[in-house]
Amino acid sequence: MTVEADDIWDRALNVGEVSELTYPGDIAMARVLLAHGSVMNGGVLNYVEEYDATEVADAEAAYRWLGAGGVGDLIDRVRAKVATGLGLKQLETLERTADDAYGEVIGDDEALLDLLRVRLADFPDAFAPLD
Repeated sequence: MTVEADDIWDRALNVGEVSELTYPGDIAMARVLLAHGSVMNGGVLNYVEEYDATEVADAEAAYRWLGAGGVGDLIDRVRAKVATGLGLKQLETLERTADDAYGEVIGDDEALLDLLRVRLADFPDAFAPLD
């Protein structure tokens, strides 16, 4: 039975812990969906501030693996700027520009699903088969 992008999406959404996954594509998708959900609910800045540095770095790499390297780079830049200790006005500007930039690349869930479809076609063995 062939695994479909929708199946991978559902599996990534419903996994309890990323550590439960063994295939690199599934791991990347789970990390991206966790980050994406947080960004869509609170913004890029909120995501960077809410999650620990390892989780954020893992998400950056996952976005890159999925083919959204610009988003991985964006999150990295936001994380670096936050670490410099910005003032409130600078944080507000950063928040607005980061959210706009994220929206240009990943406007909605369908954009992520399209990236997943391409990765699945290129690297089918990176994803676990259906049980």
